[in-house]
Amino acid sequence: MVWRKKIEAGVLLYALLMAAIFSLLLQFYLKRQINYQASVLRQEERLKAYAMALLTKEAARENSGQVDFVQGKSSYQREGEKLLIKVEQGDKSYQFNFYLNSKKD
Repeated sequence: MVWRKKIEAGVLLYALLMAAIFSLLLQFYLKRQINYQASVLRQEERLKAYAMALLTKEAARENSGQVDFVQGKSSYQREGEKLLIKVEQGDKSYQFNFYLNSKKD
């Protein structure tokens, strides 16, 4: 009878160990997925900001100005051969520097 209780306790300890290991693996996997999704969202936001900066570069006719978009706004300032563009999307801000060609096509 004592031998049987030791086996049942061993099975219970084994089950608890396997549950703990599975829980740790699941926790690691879920954390990785959350970090990956956050990274994808940050890349998407930056890509949208870069697209707005490119459109601003094409629309820049004066030395400084601002262009409004549905998802934010961008302001630009020309400094010699450089065009400095600041894109604001809600509470996030991105800055881009473009070098302008001195030749006119």
